[in-house]
Amino acid sequence: MNVNRIIEVKEGNTLEAAQGLLSSLLKAHLVDALFAPQTAADSAMSSALVSDPDALAKSNPFAPVMVANAAKDVAQATLAQPDRHIGAVLRPCEIRALVELAKRGRANLANLTVVGIDCLGTLEPFDYMRKSLAAGGAAEMTMQCMQVAEEGEIMCQTRTACQMCERPAPRGADVTLGFIGVDATQELLVIAADESADARLRLSEMTDRLAHEAKVARREATLTNIIARHNAVADRELSKIETALGSLAGALTMLATCTECRLCLRACPLYDGELDDTSVSLVGQLGAIARWLVSCSGCGMCQESCPNGVPLAVLARALSRPLRAKLDYTPGRSITEELPWAAAS
Repeated sequence: MNVNRIIEVKEGNTLEAAQGLLSSLLKAHLVDALFAPQTAADSAMSSALVSDPDALAKSNPFAPVMVANAAKDVAQATLAQPDRHIGAVLRPCEIRALVELAKRGRANLANLTVVGIDCLGTLEPFDYMRKSLAAGGAAEMTMQCMQVAEEGEIMCQTRTACQMCERPAPRGADVTLGFIGVDATQELLVIAADESADARLRLSEMTDRLAHEAKVARREATLTNIIARHNAVADRELSKIETALGSLAGALTMLATCTECRLCLRACPLYDGELDDTSVSLVGQLGAIARWLVSCSGCGMCQESCPNGVPLAVLARALSRPLRAKLDYTPGRSITEELPWAAAS
């Protein structure tokens, strides 16, 4: 059962409150190092592994931008350093990808602490930097986005994949920093996965008080409304795609600009050569592709990386939706849930 706590935000500085909690994890030696989104001098964001608590002063986990799905780097670190206790600050789609990688033996979660964050969507990097400059800086831009999150609103037009996100709140995190349905200028929700995680991470020492049930209920209600809106966007976008795919001309037109640069495959955190092994039969390849699509985390990095504007995120959703319905499977729902084909074997 979740344990819900509150961090009080001082002087409206939500980012500083989050940085303080992350820093405490390092100072208390609860993790040896922490993957966290770091702000560069030009306002660009990238996830970096830091072990110095002071370095987290440059961390901005709520910045509405995503240049790569950090699950791939986190997964590689857990395999390269299996005995090191690593923490990772991840968005919901990154957690979903990480869970699916672990089920495939491509990540080791034994010594990993996942700090999940609510996410109301991300902008393309250029748009993010432009809007950050207009707002007076990355921190100011982030706070403007968070201030409307109490009602579940999205301040900026975000990427298509984000507008279709199936669940913009973390599943499978050890602890979640929640701001959906919360006045983030005043407080943050800190949600431990269970009493064991709450005790292990000493959250009673790092937070100000337990959260009233009404706070948690408001977040869930707001989240439900956001998911409903996202599903409506997904239905609209998928209808367009399915109409196009219904004719050969439509499908070919959609893919005509693809130059086979493979940047989308490099950007995908889950891709594992499903299109590369020519020794496998066509049926075998199609089966591998289907399994890959079933586990798609919906991060949209494939479409983000495409230089020719192919709507890959929507295509992936359109292709994966019937597969998931057939297999009754939701990617990243639980680390203990077997992959459908593993359960059947």
